[in-house]
Amino acid sequence: MAIKNIKERLEGSYRLIRIRRIKRIFFVIQLIIATVLGLIIAFLSGAKFDPLYFPADSFIFIFLIFIMIMSVETIYFRGMEIKYTRNKSRRFLIARNSMRRSGMIIAVCALLVFILFLPQTQEYVLDTYSADESGINIPVMGSNSSYFSSQDRFGLVRASSIDITLDEPCEVGIYKNSDNRILPPQNVDTVLHWSGLGDYSNPVGEITVFINSEQPVPVTCSYEVSGEVTPFITTYFPAMGLAFIIIQFAAITIMYPIKERYASSSIYSKKYVAKTEAGEYRISTREITKKDEEEQILLDSTLDLEAPPLPPPPPVSKPKVKTAAPPPPPEEVEMARTKGKVDDELIEEEDVICAKCGEPNSAHSAICFSCGEELLVAETKTIDLEEYLRRERDSPMAENMMIQGPAMMRF
Repeated sequence: MAIKNIKERLEGSYRLIRIRRIKRIFFVIQLIIATVLGLIIAFLSGAKFDPLYFPADSFIFIFLIFIMIMSVETIYFRGMEIKYTRNKSRRFLIARNSMRRSGMIIAVCALLVFILFLPQTQEYVLDTYSADESGINIPVMGSNSSYFSSQDRFGLVRASSIDITLDEPCEVGIYKNSDNRILPPQNVDTVLHWSGLGDYSNPVGEITVFINSEQPVPVTCSYEVSGEVTPFITTYFPAMGLAFIIIQFAAITIMYPIKERYASSSIYSKKYVAKTEAGEYRISTREITKKDEEEQILLDSTLDLEAPPLPPPPPVSKPKVKTAAPPPPPEEVEMARTKGKVDDELIEEEDVICAKCGEPNSAHSAICFSCGEELLVAETKTIDLEEYLRRERDSPMAENMMIQGPAMMRF
């Protein structure tokens, strides 16, 4: 129970941990699904490794769709966090951070949409695709061919038109993947401009230009392919950017009232107003007038004045008093026996042996001087032998022993 209360104080509520864990799990699962689904669509669109071709436009588009779904879910989870947060300061902080994050996303999306609409950006993308060739030699009464890819390696530029230039009239035909005739063979004088490649550029494939010459002289041919940017860059990506901007504006619209509601109660806000509850110390909010300020300044200046130093006291003459002579020092009393001095009158008594440590001690000692054990000194008693024997002979125990037998008397 105590741990739960600590969590509620630190995090606002223990439910916040669960909400964030669920949000994290949802986002990870959606990112995995977006990656797998994008790869599947890319391979269905003709992705391959040799030669390298990966349609990044469709893959990025699938990713953006899932990120847009996650941004909507983020607004919902933010609302759940604010709902179950008990601290007003933290509610304000969550709403403010969410608005700042939404503002940053709006700025980035607006910048990207603006860049995608620029003609210079599309020209730069077109420069990544090169499908031009010159100097194709057609032998006398013979034929030759050349091929190019209908898209660049990342599917951002697609062939839209072709211009073929010949030295002599020849028969020209255009095929896709060497078996699909997209332009039937026709006689061309010197120049052929055909703008129908855009209808056959998706999915990716190889475009073959076949030239048949019936001239008695060799013929030289060259072609130049013009491309167009994929509609994902020109239409779909800007539309997704505008959708992101609308979603983030909706998030700001939802979070702004919450931010303003708790602005005066949050220590993170500039509008914070300190409020005291019953039982706490209160600070008076009385307005300070000009007269109060003058009195306060006068009081401070008075307190800051230093008192003048006191004059030194006059010297006091002490009368001379006759003192008696000091008494002589007391004689030192000998506390211990001088070394080597023998007491003739001292009666020698046997030492008492300590039962614990075995050290000898004086007969008048109560404890052992070595280990501190209490000494048991037996009192010496004098016994009259005749009286002892007479008392033993007259006792009833001795009479019983005499009746029982001579063996007991012997004892």
